[in-house]
Amino acid sequence: MRINLLLKYIITTIIVSSTIIPTGNAQGIQFEESTFNEALAKAGQEKKLLFIDCYTTWCGPCKMLSKIVFPNDTAGAFFNKHFINLKMDMEKGEGKTLSKTFRITSYPTLLFINPENQEIVYRVCGAHPNVRWLVGEAQKAADPNQNLPGLSARYTENKQDAPTVLRYLNGLAAASMTHERDSILHLYLSSLSDENRYSEDNWQIIESQVNEPYSIGFEHLLKYTPGYRQSIGEEKVNEKIETVYKYAVSRFIRRKRIPAEQFPQPTFDRLVSLLKEYNGKNASFYRAELNLVDLVQKGDYKGVMDALDGTEKDPAFSDDKRFYFTWVNLNYLSECKDPVIINRGLAWAEKLKPYLSTPAMKRSWLLMKSALYAAKGDSETEKALKEEAEKMK
Repeated sequence: MRINLLLKYIITTIIVSSTIIPTGNAQGIQFEESTFNEALAKAGQEKKLLFIDCYTTWCGPCKMLSKIVFPNDTAGAFFNKHFINLKMDMEKGEGKTLSKTFRITSYPTLLFINPENQEIVYRVCGAHPNVRWLVGEAQKAADPNQNLPGLSARYTENKQDAPTVLRYLNGLAAASMTHERDSILHLYLSSLSDENRYSEDNWQIIESQVNEPYSIGFEHLLKYTPGYRQSIGEEKVNEKIETVYKYAVSRFIRRKRIPAEQFPQPTFDRLVSLLKEYNGKNASFYRAELNLVDLVQKGDYKGVMDALDGTEKDPAFSDDKRFYFTWVNLNYLSECKDPVIINRGLAWAEKLKPYLSTPAMKRSWLLMKSALYAAKGDSETEKALKEEAEKMK
Protein backbone atom coordinates (compact mmCIF):
# COMPACT_ATOMS: atom_id res chain seq x y z
CA MET A 1 0.00 0.00 0.00
CA ARG A 2 2.79 2.40 0.96
CA ILE A 3 4.69 1.45 -2.21
CA ASN A 4 1.63 2.26 -4.34
CA LEU A 5 1.21 5.61 -2.59
CA LEU A 6 4.89 6.37 -3.06
CA LEU A 7 4.70 5.43 -6.74
CA LYS A 8 1.62 7.64 -7.17
CA TYR A 9 3.44 10.53 -5.47
CA ILE A 10 6.48 10.15 -7.77
CA ILE A 11 4.32 10.01 -10.90
CA THR A 12 2.31 13.05 -9.77
CA THR A 13 5.50 14.98 -9.04
CA ILE A 14 6.87 14.18 -12.50
CA ILE A 15 3.62 15.28 -14.17
CA VAL A 16 3.41 18.52 -12.21
CA SER A 17 7.08 19.29 -12.81
CA SER A 18 6.71 18.71 -16.53
CA THR A 19 3.95 21.31 -16.70
CA ILE A 20 6.22 23.91 -15.15
CA ILE A 21 9.70 23.22 -16.53
CA PRO A 22 10.06 23.07 -20.33
CA THR A 23 11.83 20.00 -21.69
CA GLY A 24 14.83 20.10 -23.96
CA ASN A 25 12.70 19.10 -26.99
CA ALA A 26 10.35 22.05 -26.82
CA GLN A 27 7.56 21.77 -29.36
CA GLY A 28 5.56 24.85 -28.55
CA ILE A 29 2.19 25.66 -30.07
CA GLN A 30 1.98 24.44 -33.66
CA PHE A 31 0.19 27.07 -35.75
CA GLU A 32 -1.51 26.25 -39.03
CA GLU A 33 -0.30 27.91 -42.20
CA SER A 34 -3.74 28.21 -43.70
CA THR A 35 -6.75 30.45 -44.15
CA PHE A 36 -9.39 30.93 -41.48
CA ASN A 37 -11.89 28.69 -43.31
CA GLU A 38 -9.33 25.94 -43.79
CA ALA A 39 -8.37 26.00 -40.12
CA LEU A 40 -12.04 26.09 -39.15
CA ALA A 41 -12.77 23.03 -41.31
CA LYS A 42 -9.83 21.14 -39.81
CA ALA A 43 -11.04 21.98 -36.29
CA GLY A 44 -14.48 20.65 -37.21
CA GLN A 45 -13.06 17.43 -38.62
CA GLU A 46 -10.95 16.81 -35.51
CA LYS A 47 -13.72 17.96 -33.17
CA LYS A 48 -11.52 20.59 -31.56
CA LEU A 49 -11.91 24.28 -30.86
CA LEU A 50 -10.14 26.76 -33.12
CA PHE A 51 -7.66 28.98 -31.28
CA ILE A 52 -6.72 32.27 -32.99
CA ASP A 53 -3.95 34.57 -31.86
CA CYS A 54 -5.21 37.95 -33.07
CA TYR A 55 -2.16 40.19 -33.30
CA THR A 56 -0.63 43.20 -35.06
CA THR A 57 2.98 43.73 -36.08
CA TRP A 58 3.35 46.80 -33.82
CA CYS A 59 1.94 45.19 -30.66
CA GLY A 60 4.63 44.63 -28.00
CA PRO A 61 2.66 42.13 -25.86
CA CYS A 62 1.84 40.20 -29.06
CA LYS A 63 5.55 39.84 -29.80
CA MET A 64 6.20 38.76 -26.21
CA LEU A 65 3.65 35.95 -26.51
CA SER A 66 5.15 34.76 -29.79
CA LYS A 67 8.71 34.88 -28.48
CA ILE A 68 8.34 33.62 -24.91
CA VAL A 69 5.00 31.90 -24.29
CA PHE A 70 3.84 30.19 -27.48
CA PRO A 71 7.15 28.28 -28.03
CA ASN A 72 6.98 26.75 -24.54
CA ASP A 73 6.47 22.98 -24.63
CA THR A 74 3.91 23.09 -21.79
CA ALA A 75 1.76 25.47 -23.82
CA GLY A 76 2.28 23.32 -26.89
CA ALA A 77 1.31 20.11 -25.11
CA PHE A 78 -2.08 21.50 -24.11
CA PHE A 79 -2.89 23.61 -27.17
CA ASN A 80 -1.81 21.04 -29.77
CA LYS A 81 -3.96 18.39 -28.07
CA HIS A 82 -7.13 20.44 -27.61
CA PHE A 83 -7.13 23.08 -30.37
CA ILE A 84 -6.35 23.80 -33.98
CA ASN A 85 -4.14 26.88 -33.74
CA LEU A 86 -3.98 29.87 -36.08
CA LYS A 87 -2.16 33.20 -36.01
CA MET A 88 -3.83 36.12 -37.76
CA ASP A 89 -2.57 39.66 -38.39
CA MET A 90 -5.69 41.75 -37.85
CA GLU A 91 -4.48 44.53 -40.14
CA LYS A 92 -3.78 42.43 -43.23
CA GLY A 93 -5.80 40.28 -45.63
CA GLU A 94 -8.70 38.38 -44.14
CA GLY A 95 -7.62 39.55 -40.69
CA LYS A 96 -9.32 42.88 -41.42
CA THR A 97 -12.64 41.13 -42.01
CA LEU A 98 -12.27 38.84 -39.01
CA SER A 99 -11.44 41.83 -36.83
CA LYS A 100 -14.87 43.29 -37.61
CA THR A 101 -16.66 39.94 -37.42
CA PHE A 102 -15.33 39.13 -33.96
CA ARG A 103 -15.20 42.75 -32.73
CA ILE A 104 -11.46 42.82 -32.00
CA THR A 105 -10.67 46.17 -30.38
CA SER A 106 -7.43 45.49 -28.48
CA TYR A 107 -4.30 43.46 -28.95
CA PRO A 108 -3.47 40.77 -28.36
CA THR A 109 -6.88 39.13 -28.33
CA LEU A 110 -6.97 35.34 -28.03
CA LEU A 111 -10.09 33.69 -29.44
CA PHE A 112 -11.41 30.17 -28.89
CA ILE A 113 -14.07 29.35 -31.47
CA ASN A 114 -16.56 26.50 -31.85
CA PRO A 115 -16.14 25.41 -35.51
CA GLU A 116 -19.72 24.13 -35.74
CA ASN A 117 -21.35 27.56 -35.34
CA GLN A 118 -18.34 29.93 -35.29
CA GLU A 119 -19.41 30.98 -31.81
CA ILE A 120 -16.74 32.44 -29.51
CA VAL A 121 -16.62 30.15 -26.50
CA TYR A 122 -13.87 32.12 -24.77
CA ARG A 123 -11.95 35.32 -25.32
CA VAL A 124 -8.82 36.67 -23.62
CA CYS A 125 -7.65 40.25 -24.05
CA GLY A 126 -4.09 41.05 -23.04
CA ALA A 127 -0.99 39.02 -22.33
CA HIS A 128 1.17 37.62 -19.55
CA PRO A 129 4.65 36.09 -19.79
CA ASN A 130 3.74 33.23 -17.45
CA VAL A 131 2.90 30.03 -19.35
CA ARG A 132 0.65 28.88 -16.50
CA TRP A 133 -1.55 31.91 -17.18
CA LEU A 134 -2.03 30.96 -20.84
CA VAL A 135 -2.70 27.29 -20.12
CA GLY A 136 -5.08 28.24 -17.31
CA GLU A 137 -7.12 30.43 -19.66
CA ALA A 138 -7.10 27.71 -22.31
CA GLN A 139 -8.39 25.19 -19.76
CA LYS A 140 -11.34 27.48 -19.08
CA ALA A 141 -12.04 27.68 -22.81
CA ALA A 142 -12.08 23.90 -23.10
CA ASP A 143 -14.21 23.42 -19.97
CA PRO A 144 -17.98 23.67 -20.65
CA ASN A 145 -18.46 24.62 -17.01
CA GLN A 146 -16.24 27.70 -17.35
CA ASN A 147 -16.45 28.88 -20.95
CA LEU A 148 -18.99 31.43 -22.15
CA PRO A 149 -21.67 29.05 -23.53
CA GLY A 150 -21.55 27.06 -20.28
CA LEU A 151 -21.76 30.15 -18.10
CA SER A 152 -24.60 31.47 -20.26
CA ALA A 153 -26.54 28.20 -19.96
CA ARG A 154 -26.29 28.18 -16.17
CA TYR A 155 -27.28 31.84 -16.06
CA THR A 156 -30.34 31.10 -18.20
CA GLU A 157 -31.34 28.33 -15.81
CA ASN A 158 -31.11 30.54 -12.73
CA LYS A 159 -31.05 34.28 -13.41
CA GLN A 160 -31.72 35.16 -9.78
CA ASP A 161 -28.77 33.34 -8.23
CA ALA A 162 -26.14 35.97 -7.40
CA PRO A 163 -23.04 33.68 -7.54
CA THR A 164 -24.19 32.29 -10.92
CA VAL A 165 -24.79 35.78 -12.26
CA LEU A 166 -21.42 36.96 -10.97
CA ARG A 167 -19.56 34.09 -12.67
CA TYR A 168 -21.26 34.96 -15.96
CA LEU A 169 -20.53 38.68 -15.56
CA ASN A 170 -16.88 37.91 -14.81
CA GLY A 171 -16.67 35.78 -17.93
CA LEU A 172 -18.16 38.52 -20.09
CA ALA A 173 -15.88 41.12 -18.52
CA ALA A 174 -12.79 38.96 -19.13
CA ALA A 175 -13.85 38.62 -22.75
CA SER A 176 -14.23 42.42 -23.04
CA MET A 177 -17.89 41.91 -23.95
CA THR A 178 -18.83 45.12 -22.20
CA HIS A 179 -22.21 45.68 -23.85
CA GLU A 180 -23.40 42.17 -23.03
CA ARG A 181 -22.10 42.41 -19.47
CA ASP A 182 -23.82 45.75 -18.87
CA SER A 183 -27.09 44.40 -20.24
CA ILE A 184 -27.03 41.36 -17.92
CA LEU A 185 -26.03 43.53 -14.95
CA HIS A 186 -28.88 45.96 -15.63
CA LEU A 187 -31.43 43.15 -15.86
CA TYR A 188 -30.23 41.60 -12.63
CA LEU A 189 -30.09 44.79 -10.57
CA SER A 190 -33.52 45.83 -11.87
CA SER A 191 -34.99 42.53 -10.68
CA LEU A 192 -33.79 42.82 -7.07
CA SER A 193 -36.38 43.15 -4.36
CA ASP A 194 -35.91 45.30 -1.26
CA GLU A 195 -35.60 42.09 0.76
CA ASN A 196 -32.48 40.71 -0.95
CA ARG A 197 -30.92 43.82 -2.53
CA TYR A 198 -28.40 44.40 0.24
CA SER A 199 -27.01 40.88 0.57
CA GLU A 200 -23.26 40.25 0.65
CA ASP A 201 -23.51 38.32 -2.64
CA ASN A 202 -25.14 41.28 -4.38
CA TRP A 203 -22.52 43.61 -2.96
CA GLN A 204 -19.85 41.37 -4.51
CA ILE A 205 -21.50 41.93 -7.89
CA ILE A 206 -21.50 45.70 -7.44
CA GLU A 207 -17.96 45.79 -6.10
CA SER A 208 -16.52 43.82 -9.02
CA GLN A 209 -18.72 44.97 -11.93
CA VAL A 210 -19.63 48.61 -11.28
CA ASN A 211 -16.60 50.62 -12.38
CA GLU A 212 -17.97 53.47 -14.50
CA PRO A 213 -19.81 56.49 -13.05
CA TYR A 214 -21.94 56.73 -16.20
CA SER A 215 -23.33 53.20 -15.90
CA ILE A 216 -26.72 51.90 -14.82
CA GLY A 217 -24.94 49.97 -12.09
CA PHE A 218 -23.47 53.14 -10.59
CA GLU A 219 -26.87 54.84 -10.74
CA HIS A 220 -28.21 51.87 -8.78
CA LEU A 221 -25.42 52.20 -6.20
CA LEU A 222 -26.03 55.92 -5.71
CA LYS A 223 -29.79 55.43 -5.47
CA TYR A 224 -29.50 52.77 -2.78
CA THR A 225 -26.37 54.05 -1.02
CA PRO A 226 -28.04 54.43 2.43
CA GLY A 227 -29.20 50.81 2.42
CA TYR A 228 -25.81 49.48 1.29
CA ARG A 229 -24.05 51.56 3.94
CA GLN A 230 -26.30 50.13 6.61
CA SER A 231 -25.88 46.50 5.53
CA ILE A 232 -22.35 46.39 4.09
CA GLY A 233 -20.69 49.13 6.07
CA GLU A 234 -20.19 52.84 5.47
CA GLU A 235 -16.44 52.57 4.90
CA LYS A 236 -16.69 49.89 2.20
CA VAL A 237 -19.45 51.66 0.30
CA ASN A 238 -17.79 55.08 0.47
CA GLU A 239 -14.50 53.59 -0.71
CA LYS A 240 -16.21 51.98 -3.70
CA ILE A 241 -17.87 55.24 -4.76
CA GLU A 242 -14.63 57.20 -4.34
CA THR A 243 -12.66 54.62 -6.36
CA VAL A 244 -15.12 54.86 -9.26
CA TYR A 245 -14.71 58.63 -9.37
CA LYS A 246 -10.94 58.41 -8.95
CA TYR A 247 -10.40 56.29 -12.05
CA ALA A 248 -12.96 58.20 -14.10
CA VAL A 249 -11.12 61.47 -13.40
CA SER A 250 -7.70 59.93 -14.02
CA ARG A 251 -8.69 58.97 -17.57
CA PHE A 252 -9.03 62.66 -18.43
CA ILE A 253 -5.63 63.66 -17.09
CA ARG A 254 -2.98 63.99 -19.80
CA ARG A 255 0.20 65.97 -20.23
CA LYS A 256 -1.01 67.73 -23.35
CA ARG A 257 -4.24 69.15 -24.66
CA ILE A 258 -6.40 66.67 -26.56
CA PRO A 259 -7.61 67.84 -30.00
CA ALA A 260 -11.19 69.09 -29.70
CA GLU A 261 -12.53 66.52 -32.17
CA GLN A 262 -11.06 63.72 -30.06
CA PHE A 263 -12.12 65.01 -26.66
CA PRO A 264 -15.19 63.15 -25.25
CA GLN A 265 -17.04 66.30 -24.21
CA PRO A 266 -20.42 64.69 -23.34
CA THR A 267 -18.72 62.17 -21.05
CA PHE A 268 -16.64 64.91 -19.47
CA ASP A 269 -19.72 67.08 -18.85
CA ARG A 270 -21.52 64.11 -17.31
CA LEU A 271 -18.64 63.48 -14.90
CA VAL A 272 -18.47 67.16 -13.94
CA SER A 273 -22.19 67.07 -13.19
CA LEU A 274 -21.88 63.95 -11.06
CA LEU A 275 -18.98 65.36 -9.06
CA LYS A 276 -20.97 68.48 -8.24
CA GLU A 277 -23.23 66.22 -6.18
CA TYR A 278 -20.38 64.27 -4.61
CA ASN A 279 -19.16 65.34 -1.18
CA GLY A 280 -17.11 62.32 -0.18
CA LYS A 281 -13.39 61.70 0.07
CA ASN A 282 -11.20 63.79 -2.30
CA ALA A 283 -14.26 65.53 -3.77
CA SER A 284 -12.64 68.98 -4.03
CA PHE A 285 -9.44 67.49 -5.44
CA TYR A 286 -11.29 65.67 -8.23
CA ARG A 287 -13.28 68.81 -9.05
CA ALA A 288 -10.02 70.79 -9.19
CA GLU A 289 -8.53 68.23 -11.57
CA LEU A 290 -11.50 68.44 -13.93
CA ASN A 291 -11.41 72.22 -13.78
CA LEU A 292 -7.76 71.98 -14.84
CA VAL A 293 -8.69 69.74 -17.79
CA ASP A 294 -11.43 72.17 -18.85
CA LEU A 295 -9.04 75.15 -18.79
CA VAL A 296 -6.42 73.29 -20.80
CA GLN A 297 -8.97 72.20 -23.40
CA LYS A 298 -9.96 75.86 -23.79
CA GLY A 299 -6.31 76.87 -24.13
CA ASP A 300 -6.60 79.12 -21.09
CA TYR A 301 -3.11 78.72 -19.64
CA LYS A 302 -3.43 81.85 -17.53
CA GLY A 303 -6.50 80.23 -16.00
CA VAL A 304 -4.43 77.10 -15.37
CA MET A 305 -1.89 79.09 -13.35
CA ASP A 306 -4.60 81.05 -11.54
CA ALA A 307 -6.25 77.75 -10.56
CA LEU A 308 -2.92 76.49 -9.30
CA ASP A 309 -2.46 79.64 -7.21
CA GLY A 310 -5.94 79.12 -5.77
CA THR A 311 -5.06 75.67 -4.40
CA GLU A 312 -1.83 76.71 -2.65
CA LYS A 313 -3.41 76.81 0.81
CA ASP A 314 -6.25 74.37 0.20
CA PRO A 315 -6.24 71.82 3.09
CA ALA A 316 -7.76 69.19 0.78
CA PHE A 317 -4.40 68.87 -0.97
CA SER A 318 -2.07 66.49 0.86
CA ASP A 319 1.64 66.60 0.01
CA ASP A 320 1.43 63.83 -2.58
CA LYS A 321 -1.64 65.33 -4.20
CA ARG A 322 -0.06 68.78 -4.24
CA PHE A 323 3.04 67.47 -5.99
CA TYR A 324 0.98 65.53 -8.55
CA PHE A 325 -1.48 68.35 -9.20
CA THR A 326 1.26 70.97 -9.58
CA TRP A 327 3.40 68.72 -11.75
CA VAL A 328 0.48 67.99 -14.11
CA ASN A 329 -0.36 71.72 -14.33
CA LEU A 330 3.19 72.61 -15.23
CA ASN A 331 3.47 69.86 -17.83
CA TYR A 332 0.50 71.34 -19.64
CA LEU A 333 2.36 74.65 -19.92
CA SER A 334 4.84 73.13 -22.36
CA GLU A 335 2.35 74.04 -25.13
CA CYS A 336 1.94 77.62 -23.91
CA LYS A 337 3.51 80.39 -26.00
CA ASP A 338 3.30 83.19 -23.42
CA PRO A 339 6.69 83.65 -21.66
CA VAL A 340 5.02 85.42 -18.74
CA ILE A 341 2.86 82.37 -18.03
CA ILE A 342 5.82 80.03 -18.50
CA ASN A 343 7.85 82.05 -15.99
CA ARG A 344 5.01 81.71 -13.50
CA GLY A 345 5.22 77.99 -14.08
CA LEU A 346 8.97 77.90 -13.51
CA ALA A 347 8.52 79.81 -10.26
CA TRP A 348 5.97 77.20 -9.16
CA ALA A 349 8.38 74.44 -10.15
CA GLU A 350 10.78 75.62 -7.46
CA LYS A 351 8.05 75.15 -4.87
CA LEU A 352 8.07 71.43 -5.66
CA LYS A 353 11.65 70.91 -4.46
CA PRO A 354 10.64 69.89 -0.90
CA TYR A 355 8.54 67.06 -2.34
CA LEU A 356 11.31 65.46 -4.45
CA SER A 357 11.84 62.48 -2.17
CA THR A 358 12.90 59.90 -4.79
CA PRO A 359 15.22 59.90 -7.84
CA ALA A 360 12.21 59.17 -10.08
CA MET A 361 10.38 62.25 -8.81
CA LYS A 362 13.46 64.42 -9.31
CA ARG A 363 13.91 63.07 -12.84
CA SER A 364 10.27 63.86 -13.70
CA TRP A 365 10.72 67.33 -12.24
CA LEU A 366 13.86 67.97 -14.33
CA LEU A 367 12.18 66.80 -17.53
CA MET A 368 9.15 68.97 -16.81
CA LYS A 369 11.39 72.01 -16.33
CA SER A 370 13.30 71.22 -19.51
CA ALA A 371 10.01 71.22 -21.44
CA LEU A 372 9.15 74.66 -20.04
CA TYR A 373 12.53 76.06 -21.04
CA ALA A 374 12.03 74.54 -24.49
CA ALA A 375 8.70 76.37 -24.72
CA LYS A 376 10.58 79.58 -23.91
CA GLY A 377 13.09 78.88 -26.65
CA ASP A 378 15.97 78.40 -24.19
CA SER A 379 17.51 75.31 -25.79
CA GLU A 380 20.73 75.55 -23.78
CA THR A 381 18.98 75.22 -20.40
CA GLU A 382 16.64 72.60 -21.84
CA LYS A 383 19.61 70.47 -22.89
CA ALA A 384 21.39 70.85 -19.54
CA LEU A 385 18.27 69.78 -17.61
CA LYS A 386 17.75 66.76 -19.86
CA GLU A 387 21.34 65.67 -19.38
CA GLU A 388 20.93 65.97 -15.61
CA ALA A 389 17.71 63.94 -15.80
CA GLU A 390 19.48 61.19 -17.77
CA LYS A 391 21.94 60.76 -14.91
CA MET A 392 18.97 59.94 -12.63
CA LYS A 393 18.11 56.75 -14.55
